[in-house]
Amino acid sequence: MLMRGEQASQPAGSAILVRASSPVLVGRTAELRALIDVTSQPPAVVLLEGEAGIGKSRLLQELLAQPELRRHWTAMGWCQPLREPFPYGPIVDALGGAGEHLERLRRTGRPLNPLLGALRPMLAEIADHLPAQPAPLGDARAERHRMFRAVRELLATCGPTLLVVEDLHWADEGTTDLLHFLVSQPADNMCVVATYRPEESASLPLTGAHRQGPGTTSAVIRLAPLDEGHVGRLTAALVGEQDVSADFAGRLFRRTAGIPFAIEETLHALRDPAGAVRATGSAAERLLDNLEVPTLLRQAMADRLDRLSPAAVRVAQATAVLAVPASAALIMAVADLPAAETDDGIVQALRAGVLVEASTNRYGFRHALARQAVYDALDGPYRRGLHARAAAVLRAGPSLPYVQIANHLRAAEQIGEWLSTAESAALVAHDSGDSALASELLLELIDEPTISTEQVNRVALALGKSALGMVGERGMITVLGQLLEDPRLTSATRAELRFQRGLLSLRRSGSLDAGREDLEEAVAQLADSNPASALMGMSVLAVAQFGETPASEAQRWLPLVEKGIQRSADPAVRASAAANQLHTLIQLGDPAGLPQALELPDRSDDSEERRALTRAHANVADACGWVGHFSSARRFLRTSQELAGAGGAVPYVCSVTDATEAHLDWWTGRWEGLAERCEQLLDRYLDVQIVADELSLVLASLAIAAGEWDAALDRLDRPGLLSATESCAPMVISAAAARTRLYLSRDDVVSAAHAASRSLALASAKGVWAWAAELLPAATEAYARNGEIATAQALLDAYDLGIAGSDTPLAQAASLHGRGILRLFTGDVRGATGRLRDAAEAYEALPAPYDAALATERAALAAVARGADPTEQLGPLADTFAALGATRDAARCQHALRGHGTVVRSRRGRRGYGDELSPREKDVARLLARGHSNREIAEVLFLSPRTVEHHVARVLHKSGARTRADLRES
Repeated sequence: MLMRGEQASQPAGSAILVRASSPVLVGRTAELRALIDVTSQPPAVVLLEGEAGIGKSRLLQELLAQPELRRHWTAMGWCQPLREPFPYGPIVDALGGAGEHLERLRRTGRPLNPLLGALRPMLAEIADHLPAQPAPLGDARAERHRMFRAVRELLATCGPTLLVVEDLHWADEGTTDLLHFLVSQPADNMCVVATYRPEESASLPLTGAHRQGPGTTSAVIRLAPLDEGHVGRLTAALVGEQDVSADFAGRLFRRTAGIPFAIEETLHALRDPAGAVRATGSAAERLLDNLEVPTLLRQAMADRLDRLSPAAVRVAQATAVLAVPASAALIMAVADLPAAETDDGIVQALRAGVLVEASTNRYGFRHALARQAVYDALDGPYRRGLHARAAAVLRAGPSLPYVQIANHLRAAEQIGEWLSTAESAALVAHDSGDSALASELLLELIDEPTISTEQVNRVALALGKSALGMVGERGMITVLGQLLEDPRLTSATRAELRFQRGLLSLRRSGSLDAGREDLEEAVAQLADSNPASALMGMSVLAVAQFGETPASEAQRWLPLVEKGIQRSADPAVRASAAANQLHTLIQLGDPAGLPQALELPDRSDDSEERRALTRAHANVADACGWVGHFSSARRFLRTSQELAGAGGAVPYVCSVTDATEAHLDWWTGRWEGLAERCEQLLDRYLDVQIVADELSLVLASLAIAAGEWDAALDRLDRPGLLSATESCAPMVISAAAARTRLYLSRDDVVSAAHAASRSLALASAKGVWAWAAELLPAATEAYARNGEIATAQALLDAYDLGIAGSDTPLAQAASLHGRGILRLFTGDVRGATGRLRDAAEAYEALPAPYDAALATERAALAAVARGADPTEQLGPLADTFAALGATRDAARCQHALRGHGTVVRSRRGRRGYGDELSPREKDVARLLARGHSNREIAEVLFLSPRTVEHHVARVLHKSGARTRADLRES
C-alpha cells in the first residue's frame, strides 16, 4: 500500500539519552523567587499546590540549593497513600535527623528542655539524645498536646529550620492536627513548606479554623503547567540538545499539557530522543502520536481509576472514546448510564484528577497521554461498541462533526459508512482551510483496500488539491509520486496529479527543474481534458523568479496565459491564473502590471474565487515589494488578509503573506519587534522553504544592521539564499546584497566584491536587473574600494540599460545611489552629493528609510569633507539609525562625529540613568547576550576596548548578573 515516508526504525539497543531530571529549573523563576522570599522571613508557612507531575518536588530541590537557606536545617517528611496510615509518619521521618543537632548542643553544654523527653516513644532512633521521658499525665488529650509542644520545641532547638512535608493530601489525621498546631503557634525560627495536589484534597490544607500565628509570613504558590516555550527549553535540557524544533515542542506541549513529568516520561519512551526533538512537520507528529503511553503514566492512571465507582469508570471510558471534551449529555449517551449516575461519575472523575472541566460544562482529560492510557486499557469488543454508539449519537445531533463521526465509524469497523463519511469530512476540512487534516483523511482512504476505483480517483484528486494548501510539503511530493504509479488511476487523474506535484516541487529546495518538467508535461496532457488546470500550469510556468532559467523563458507563456484568462468563464480560474501572471508582470517592471492588478476584485461570495483572490492579492503584494511599490504592496497585502479572514484562508498562502509582511516591515523601517516576530514565524513555517528563506533573509539583514555578523552569516547560510537553483532569484540576489554589506562593514573588500559578482551574474543571466536594486549600491562600493572603478562604471551602465522604461521605483533609487557612490570614489564630490541627496529623496518617497539614511550619510560625509558642520550633518543621522535599530550604523556616525572633535550627545537627551541601562549600555548588553567578546563589541560600536570594559562592568552591575553567562541566560 501507499508509503507515507515513515521514519526508519532505530536500531535495537539504541541508547536513551534523557536525563532523569532537568539540570536547570525551567519556567519557575517567579515561583522560586517567591519561595525564597517567604522562607527567608520566619516564622513562615508556604503551601505549594499543583497536580501530580507538575514539578513541586523539583522546585523544592532548587529551593534547598539556594544560598539563602544554607544555614537552615531541612527536616523533610513524606505522606504516603497507605491503607493503614502510620500516625505522624511524615513528622517522624522529618525529625529523625535531629540527633546530630542535639549532639552538637550537648557538646556545648547547653541544657535541653525536659519537654523533649516526650518524644522518646515517637523518635526511637534519636532517643539517646533526648532527656528522660516525663511521667504520664493520665489524659490522652493532654499527652497529645504535650507531644505537639515537644515537636515545636525540638524544631526551635535545632536553630533555623525548614520543615518540609510532601504530599499533604495523603496525610493522616494526626499529622494534619500536628501541622495545624505548628502553624498556629510557630517557633520563631521555623518555616513550614507543604506540598499537595488540589485534585486529591477537598479544601486548602492548613486553613479554616486553624489560623496561622501572629507575625507569620504565609503564601500559597500554585504551579501551573509549562507553556509551549518552556516545554521546548525543558526538552532541550533533558535531552542535552539545543536544536529542538518548534514543531516537536508544540506537539509535545499539546500531548502533555505542559506537565513536566509527562514530558520527561514521553522523552524517555522515544527510541532516539536526540534525533526526535529535531523533527518537524508530520515527522514530529508521527513520532509522538504513535508513541505508547509510558509505563509510569499508565500505572498512575490505572491507580486513579481503581479508586472510582464502576459508573465513574464508565464515564472516563466513554470520554476517552469521544477523544474531545464533551457535555454530560453526550457522555451519558455513549456510556449508556442514567443521568444521576453520569453526573456522580463525572464529579468523582473530576475530584480524582482523571477528568478536568476543559471549558464550561465540557469534560475531557488533562492531556492526550491521560486519555490514551484509559483508551488503551479498553477491551476490543467493548471499545468497538462505544465507538459505534458514539457515531450513532453524533449523527443524531443538530450538527454533524464529520471528522469525529468518521473516526468512530472506522474504529467500530463500519468501513462502508466510514469511506463516505471520511470523504465528506475531508471536503469540510479543505473548505474550512485545514488542508493538513483534509490530506490526512484522504491518505487514510487511499490506503483502504476496499475503496472503489471511482472513489480512489476522486480522492486522489482531492488529495493533490489539499496538499497545495498545506504549510510545508510534508512528504506529499513523494506521496503524489507513488500515487502516479497506482494502476487504479485514470490518465486524466494522473495528469492532474502531475500538475499538482509540479506545483509542490517549485516550493521545495532542489526540486525546481523537476517541478517545471512536471508542469510542462501536465499542461500538454490537460490541454483538452481540463483547460482550467492547463491554464494554471501555464501561469505557473510564466513565473519568472524560479531558478536560473532566463526570464524570457517564462515570458513566452504570458500571451498564452492572457488568452486563457480571456476564454475562461470561471472567476476562480481567472483569478488563480492572474495571480501568477500579474506577479511576473510587476516583478519584471512591466508598466501595465500594477494598473491591471488594481482591477482585481477585493471580495467574492464564492468560496473558490475568494481563495483564488486571497492568493492573487498576496502574489501582487510580494511582487510589489521586490520592485519598491511598498505602499501598494501594503494595500494588496491587507486585502489578501481580509479575504483570508472572510473564509478565503489557505494555510500556504497565509505563510507567504506573513513572510511578505515581515519583509515589507524591513524595507519600510518598521523594525520594532520584527526580529522576535520573524523568529516565531520561522519556527512555525520551517517546512515552507521559500517562506523560511525570506524570514531568514530579514533576520540576517537586521543582524547586520545591529553588527551581529556571525549570526547574520548563519542566517544567510541556507541553500535557498545561496543558489537560485535551490530557490527564487530575487531572494538569492537580495541575500548577496546583505552578504556584501556585511563584508564591507568588516573591511573585507575582496570577499564583498566576490559575493556581489556572483549574484550580479545571476541578475544578468535572468535578464532582470531590477532585482539587484539592493545589491547595486553595495556592489558599486565594493568594486570601487577594490580599485575596480571601470567594473563599477560598467555595472552601472548595464544596470541603467536593464531598467530603462521599467516601473521599478526601488531600482531607480538604487541607480542614483550607485552613481553617487562612484562619483565619490572618482573625486567628483559635488556631483556625488547631488546624486546621493536625490537617491535619499527617492528612497524616502517609497518609503525606504534605512536606504535613505545610508544615502544621506554618504552625502553628509561628502558635505563635511567640503567644510560643512559635522554636527548638523551627522548628528540627526545617528539618531535616525538608532531609532531604526541600526546600532552599527548609529555607532559609525557617532564615531565620525568624534573624529571631527564633536562631543556625541546622548540619544535620550539626559546623562543620568540611575539603575537603568543607558542607550549605549543597552547596545553593549545586547551584544554581550549574543556572546560577543569585548574586542568584537568594540569593533561593532567603534569604541576602544577600555571603554567597552567600563560599559560591560556597568551592565553586569545594573542587571544583577554575576557573569556574562548569567546575562546570556536572563
